[in-house]
Amino acid sequence: MAAASVISSSCRSLPIISHRRSAPPISFQQQPPTGAALKELQRRRRHPSSRHVVASVATTDRWAPPVTGDTDRGSQHAETSGRRSDDDQQLAARWREIHGSNNWEGLLDPIDDVLRAELIRYGELAQATYDSFDYDRFSPYCGTITRLEWLADLTTNQRRLSDMGIPCPDPRVKVEMGFAELYTGKDAECRFCRYSAREQALAEVRKLVELYHSKGEEVSVTVTGHSLGSALAMLNAFDIAETGANASASKKAPVSVFSFAGPRVGNLDFKRRFETELGVRALRVVNVHDTVPKVPGVVFNEAAFPEAVLRAVDGLGVGGVYAHLGVPLALDHEASPFLKRTMDISCYHNLEAHLHLLDGFRGAGEGFEPRGRDPALVNKSADFLRDDHMVPPVWYQAENKGMVRTEDGRWVLPPRHRDIDQHPEDTEHHLKQLGLNAAST
Repeated sequence: MAAASVISSSCRSLPIISHRRSAPPISFQQQPPTGAALKELQRRRRHPSSRHVVASVATTDRWAPPVTGDTDRGSQHAETSGRRSDDDQQLAARWREIHGSNNWEGLLDPIDDVLRAELIRYGELAQATYDSFDYDRFSPYCGTITRLEWLADLTTNQRRLSDMGIPCPDPRVKVEMGFAELYTGKDAECRFCRYSAREQALAEVRKLVELYHSKGEEVSVTVTGHSLGSALAMLNAFDIAETGANASASKKAPVSVFSFAGPRVGNLDFKRRFETELGVRALRVVNVHDTVPKVPGVVFNEAAFPEAVLRAVDGLGVGGVYAHLGVPLALDHEASPFLKRTMDISCYHNLEAHLHLLDGFRGAGEGFEPRGRDPALVNKSADFLRDDHMVPPVWYQAENKGMVRTEDGRWVLPPRHRDIDQHPEDTEHHLKQLGLNAAST
């Protein structure tokens, strides 16, 4: 998708999930790490090759099985090999619990297999937005990512949520300003961004909740995102519950978040409103060595001081008081025998690395036991696998970089015959149902 705006590749709004159907959730994406040579998804799925690559492993104090897989490392088969059919069968009966009805009590240590599979599935949906984005500057379909995403990472100014165009009856609720600006910003000159990420997501959620509730189905709304996308996912989940986008005339769908490597978003009052008053559930998957979940709020945060101290500081108007939302699931990349010691902090933050750690996680101090997800996926856009596994770094790209050979023997980038739709025609209608006037928000 080609777009040039403040929300360019940071936000993707996809349908919510109905637990009697296989519909993808809303997914938010963050700008990829600098230097990652990611390309668009392959335009056609190739059949798995019968040839296999098996690399031997050098003797170390920690043994890791060889990396084995078909030569199409990025195929759907390779990415979903860690998911088992009985996980899907159990999910149908346990979906409320898996999506946080009991705040994941008793499911994290040791980790529940169904929850693990569901987390990986949602993480792969976020990863798909990285893989499908066209970063090739020579392509006429190359997407554009503005520098505002990085500015949002660097600012720590808090503002009242209600001042940022997001309704909230409590003026004490504050969030990091840059995150909220990305979520609510729009560009009237861009045909894909006349509506903000906020407006697009709320309208789509409202439409689908009404649709499936009218059919008598049970529905939940789960939002997922990685890094900066996690911050946007938290804001979106809050907004869905606050505006009632998750409710129809007869029912209200539960709202939850599966967050990967996300930063803090707001102050203690934001946390209280999010968790207690609105009842939104959040599960945060983090690598303990990653620095992104430690910001903003490096000094005043929930891990450094008791809540009473933080509230006193916040009451003085000092600012900079932040608290994480939800329940953490802490992973450690040093527990994996597949990953090498490196000082590259972008590896610690890599989404594929988080999914690899989830695949092998059993519980705190319980060792690493892979369930079958291909470790080679870790090196899609990174150099994190140990060299003795013989998987090249940053290997993911389209076949021949998308070039095809014409009948006269020339190599060209083929045209894309399917035009990308603009905003759905009913966006304004569903926003008005929520009491939102997009022209003035």
